[in-house]
Amino acid sequence: MMIDGRAVVQIISVVLGTCIHGSENRLRTLVVSVSGLQVKPRRYCSNLVSRAKHWTRRQGYSTPSYRVSHKSRFYSYTIILLVIVCATYCGMAPLAPRVGEQVPDFELMDLSDTLHRLSDYRGKVVVVNFWATWCPPCRDELPSLKRLHRALSSKGLEILAVSVDEKVEDVRWMQREFDLDFTILRDNGYRVSRAWRTFKYPETYIIDREGRLHAFEEGPRDWAAPAFIRDFVKLLNEETPSMKTESPTSGP
Repeated sequence: MMIDGRAVVQIISVVLGTCIHGSENRLRTLVVSVSGLQVKPRRYCSNLVSRAKHWTRRQGYSTPSYRVSHKSRFYSYTIILLVIVCATYCGMAPLAPRVGEQVPDFELMDLSDTLHRLSDYRGKVVVVNFWATWCPPCRDELPSLKRLHRALSSKGLEILAVSVDEKVEDVRWMQREFDLDFTILRDNGYRVSRAWRTFKYPETYIIDREGRLHAFEEGPRDWAAPAFIRDFVKLLNEETPSMKTESPTSGP
């Protein structure tokens, strides 16, 4: 059984945030410095702690609220630091997709409860965009994703917008609000986003026709900008090894 390193960090964050009085600033510094996450500490770690507390309540666990001594704090930080280092660097957490390598397959339901597998889109250029309705930058880039899809879908471009929202009604409302016509998938348990080490929404993975990661973009983008359109057209026009195999050979 593979241990999810991000879940370990979340649970440890609860211990730090609830057992050690006044340790929120130190928690932020610890998580960011040890895990190497290049994010805004206050925004990320506050969200991390709240999500972790919600998870522990759902599991039926109670969180202690007592004070601890300085010596206990030192031992707590030491143990927690070791756990986070192991989870991050010792293979406990799955590795994020890397540029030039095959991306891991996944399967998720869309808003109509139809199952989609990433491998089913092999042969197309796929844009996998992780987003949420409660994320303002995600909402800001939805119109440009729609324009990108309408411009290049006929040439073999596919957009899979993976929502991490818990309520499907919120996602359906957003789909109607922006008149989105590309595929929206539901990852409300964070299963795929954790496997892909995605947490700073929006994050976008561009996958070539052979299923390899071509590029990764962190944060919102204007996907309909001329520079992005040119790059996508170039990627769509690239000849893959399978295309070369299928093309007829000329005679002598």
